[in-house]
Amino acid sequence: MTSFRPRLLPAWIRVDWRTLLLYLGMALALSFTDHRMRRFPDYVVTTYVPQVVQGTADAPGRYRVLAPLMIDALTRATGGSPIIVFLAVRFCLLYAALVAAHLMLRKWFSRLVSTGGTAMLAALLPLTYTNSWAHPDSVVELLLLCAGCALIVSKRDGWFSAVLILAAFNRETSAFLLLLWAWHRLAESRSRSMLVRVACVGSAWWAVFLGLRWIRGFASYEYWMLPRNIAALVPLPGNFDPYVRISGLLWLFLAVPLFTLAVAGVRQAGWRSYFGRATIVAGCLLLTGFAISSVLESRIFVPLLPLLIPPALVGLGAETHGPADDSSGA
Repeated sequence: MTSFRPRLLPAWIRVDWRTLLLYLGMALALSFTDHRMRRFPDYVVTTYVPQVVQGTADAPGRYRVLAPLMIDALTRATGGSPIIVFLAVRFCLLYAALVAAHLMLRKWFSRLVSTGGTAMLAALLPLTYTNSWAHPDSVVELLLLCAGCALIVSKRDGWFSAVLILAAFNRETSAFLLLLWAWHRLAESRSRSMLVRVACVGSAWWAVFLGLRWIRGFASYEYWMLPRNIAALVPLPGNFDPYVRISGLLWLFLAVPLFTLAVAGVRQAGWRSYFGRATIVAGCLLLTGFAISSVLESRIFVPLLPLLIPPALVGLGAETHGPADDSSGA
């Protein structure tokens, strides 16, 4: 019996279409879990999105404009209920993020391993839902980081630049995507043209970062969070409910297994491979988040998933093909 492979569809869809159907169910499960776990599921559309659109939100949310502007535009265009539009957008973005994660993993792994890696991402993602309302930028961040990592490996710098600019309008953690790309490219070549390219892309990111603060007005917030985060490693007093009481520890269950497996994978691939650089960048992100963000909201560690799952799969024994063994700059 011949398999169903519509000829008009792109090759990767014809090959992986069954997996793409599976991700619809995963996206629905993640969307349902997200909505049901939140203490204030409507806050995002009743307060946060309007404040960001109007430019009155507190920092740093004031500068994370991509998702709120998109949700507001779609709500106005459709005339639908804001919460229904938000839920529909979140489902579509979650599905797109899972597909992007799958395509990223396909740069190195077989279809079966890539499906398992994407399922690993989906299984760990709810740990980033803890102790916070539904920030609309988190799923966008996952989608853009998966796409950006795939484009780094594919060496499609034009498309990468477009994804990076979008990510810069979404969250400041896009700086780590820029760091990974620049490091990977400069390890391959330090020619004058490459230095100019890196400088131009980096300048574009800084233009967005600084431009948002100039146009929307600069607002400071509490930057140094290390003392609070150290305190959060001890469960809160008994007058808090059990879920909130341990929320400062839940991110450990996201980070520790992934880093352990990733380091095991990097030992095979080499620290000068893409896997090694991604793991080091993930470590920098973890340390930065622990110093200047609140670990009570583990959503700040969403970028660890696309950075660490590829080397973690190698640590689990998955065989690679293509660019996985690239050790440019060795």
